Amino acid sequence: VQAYAEQSESEVSSSVIHDIFRATYLEVDRPIRVADYRASRKQGSDRLTASLVTPEANIEIAGTGRGVLDAFVGAINDHLDSRLVLVDYSEHTLGDNEQSEAMAYVQLSIAGQRFCGAGCSHDIVGASMQAVLNAISRSGRRLSTGVQKVGLQAV
Repeated sequence: VQAYAEQSESEVSSSVIHDIFRATYLEVDRPIRVADYRASRKQGSDRLTASLVTPEANIEIAGTGRGVLDAFVGAINDHLDSRLVLVDYSEHTLGDNEQSEAMAYVQLSIAGQRFCGAGCSHDIVGASMQAVLNAISRSGRRLSTGVQKVGLQAV
């Protein structure tokens, strides 16, 4: 936004700020998306399986954790060449009723570098997973189709 304001030499309207945000954090280059997912809880542990669509291939992932997002991050770590750590996470609704979309924001650390992403969906789990995937896309990293086994679950 600052760079745009300096380049245009004018105040930036809220609609332009929204457009910059969407282009930067939601409409990423080389997007990865969740095609389908299933989550279950048993004895305090969450298990997640998901089908991801990447520009290169469709990938099936599975993980367990202390929450669905923890399970998702663990599953993603199995398909990255560097460990991903979820540094920050927040969420909110975009409306005031049960039909409102959910918005999630994440900050990830991948190989010591920080990347932010946002996700929007009809459910908070979908928005959270998409935020993680958008941050990974912004990092320029690609998911492998096979399990890498270099990562651990997020803390």
